[in-house]
Amino acid sequence: MSLIFEKKDLDLSFFPAWDDIEFSVYKLQINESEVITAFFCIVNSEESLDRIWLETADYINHEYLSRNITDFERWNSYLLFVCGEKVSKSLQYEIENDKFAIRKIVVKKNTNWIESSTEQSRISILNEKVLLSHITLPLKSDSKKNEIKLPSLSVFGLSVIDEKIPSEPRKVDSKKARDKWIEVALSKSLDEI
Repeated sequence: MSLIFEKKDLDLSFFPAWDDIEFSVYKLQINESEVITAFFCIVNSEESLDRIWLETADYINHEYLSRNITDFERWNSYLLFVCGEKVSKSLQYEIENDKFAIRKIVVKKNTNWIESSTEQSRISILNEKVLLSHITLPLKSDSKKNEIKLPSLSVFGLSVIDEKIPSEPRKVDSKKARDKWIEVALSKSLDEI
């Protein structure tokens, strides 16, 4: 199965009619119930970006994320700003490190941007920035240098797996199971776990 973003049909009339700003929205359907949503905002200048980024995030939070969507989608929604000029590191840092409501990414419109095929350019940026499609892992070979080593789980991590503790953070049974495991783990020494 190939994971690629596609245009999402969503009424974006909740955004103000800013002259130099263009909005669109894309989705990636992981399975029947899990969707990644990406709002795409094209701005012409750093000045425009600085003026609208926080308000844009607030509109998305109020008009979309606060509605009836799954927890998965709420935690996997993105707001990408593509600016027509270079954005200062300080503004990019401020935007991308604002963790309220939605993950934010700032990119400069690059030379690969094809004006006649903006749809394909947008999907390409989303695939690269959200799905990290530009990263390839080496195939396993006989050579030890190309081998990828995964970190070992700690004694506590292995214990959680052995106990089959549910991972749904909002479910009462899951919380009780975690609390019980913590209580038992703290009462034992490391050698006993």
